[in-house]
Amino acid sequence: EKIQERLDAVEEIKEGKLWQEINLENISDLERLSIRLKRKIANPREIISMKESLKKILDLKKILSEKSSKILKNIAESIPDVSGFIELVEKYIVENPPIRPEDGAIKSYVSEELDRIRDLKNNSEKILKEFEQRERKETGIPIKIGYNQVFGYYIEITKTYSEKVPNYYKRKQTLTQYERFTTDELERIGAEIENASERERKLNAIIYQEFIEKAQNYVEMILKIARLIGYLDALISLGQVADAYGWTKPTITKEKILYIKNGRHPALEILLQKESDEKFIPNDLILDSEFMWIITGPNMAGKSVFLKQNALITILAHIGSFVPAQEAKIGIVDKIFFRTGASDDISRGRSTFYVEMEELSTILENMTERSFVLLDEVGRGTSTFDGICIGWATAEFINKRKVRCLFATHFHELAFLEQNLEGIKNMHFSAEKIGQNLVFIRKIKSGPAGRSWGIDVAKMAGIPDEIIKKAEKIFIALEEGKIGEVIKKITNIPLQLSIFGKTSTDPIRKELKKLDLNKITPIEALHLLEELKKLAENT
Repeated sequence: EKIQERLDAVEEIKEGKLWQEINLENISDLERLSIRLKRKIANPREIISMKESLKKILDLKKILSEKSSKILKNIAESIPDVSGFIELVEKYIVENPPIRPEDGAIKSYVSEELDRIRDLKNNSEKILKEFEQRERKETGIPIKIGYNQVFGYYIEITKTYSEKVPNYYKRKQTLTQYERFTTDELERIGAEIENASERERKLNAIIYQEFIEKAQNYVEMILKIARLIGYLDALISLGQVADAYGWTKPTITKEKILYIKNGRHPALEILLQKESDEKFIPNDLILDSEFMWIITGPNMAGKSVFLKQNALITILAHIGSFVPAQEAKIGIVDKIFFRTGASDDISRGRSTFYVEMEELSTILENMTERSFVLLDEVGRGTSTFDGICIGWATAEFINKRKVRCLFATHFHELAFLEQNLEGIKNMHFSAEKIGQNLVFIRKIKSGPAGRSWGIDVAKMAGIPDEIIKKAEKIFIALEEGKIGEVIKKITNIPLQLSIFGKTSTDPIRKELKKLDLNKITPIEALHLLEELKKLAENT
């Protein structure tokens, strides 16, 4: 139900191209900024950025509330009212603030003391002129206000008026024609003017911290909005991608099925469009009653890409995204397990094969009937016979538990599992040799692959012709059972084991030559194998 709700939201976004109406590009990273606010280290510019973003989000809230999908409506309803925070910022912080609050972040009319200090700083000459005129009026003396580095501000009076000097005037200096005085009020004004800049910086910082404390009441609201907008941003992104690349709305079901028609790899398809003229070849997947595919085929034919694209399509469907396919019906999956690649762990003394087996063990222990398991060439890190045995047993183990599985392998022997176990289907990718060139079809087909074309791929990769020619001879010898003769011819080393050469007296070989593999049944094969074993023990 939750997945379906997300799909409905993405569908409405895609069909209505809502990214044109809902523009999130100019919205700041509110989660980061709100955490900085919570830690009380947000600077004034970040506060203004938060305010502007929140104003835009409150406008988006109205747009979202008018949409039909449940999720978009819920997002609108869940956005808390942060108009109080916006008002608080507009009351305290100037529109284009400095980064540091002490450099003048606080607006006028927030603090009377700050306003007075600013007035004192910006209008010092006017204040001193007013003081001068007031003293002239009160004393009747034509005084003059001056300043020097020693005394600071002083009152200068000619000696003609020395007898009229009031008692509250304090003499500072006597010159030939003038006397200089000060008063308590002038000393106070002088000190305030000299300290105004520093006092203003301190008051800006103190009041800004008061603002930060008040803003703490809105931190959790802003964090909630940040997460809602992040969710909305993700949905809009999914809608844009679906529209741009022609993705389809999948059907989500509780049935144990994976049906993907003309599925494509979401990243590789886009990469091919951008970097070359090559078009991605889509492929189908149907895991229903036949819930396990054994996939064979040559290297570079597309097995690994096929596995990855179906894993990605399944994940995309589960997050509520459209998928790169013509049609898709996805049964709910509880876990997706993917074993691919080759890597060792030298620091822990683990070989490539050991790491592979360790990862496979984790998958087999944790998968459930609702899981989706994708295995790419299990067992390739050891000898051929050991690898076939492990791959075979692993496939049977997964099949027995009826787990949906794609099993890509170069062990063509695993194709026999289809005949013995229910739910297994052989599929393959093929290639064709046109002249001297190997052409990959990249279309998955029913049945096992005819051959692996490994030598041809090696040739394409630039392996020297000498190696390629020798490998082709060995390949032919292996097919004809003449490996012993070829090895002696190539190396001049006599073989100690007669199994590699032809021996006319070998009774096991004679029995095997009599067989018609097209007519023998599985039961008859088992009986024959038992007889051959007894024959081998007696010879």
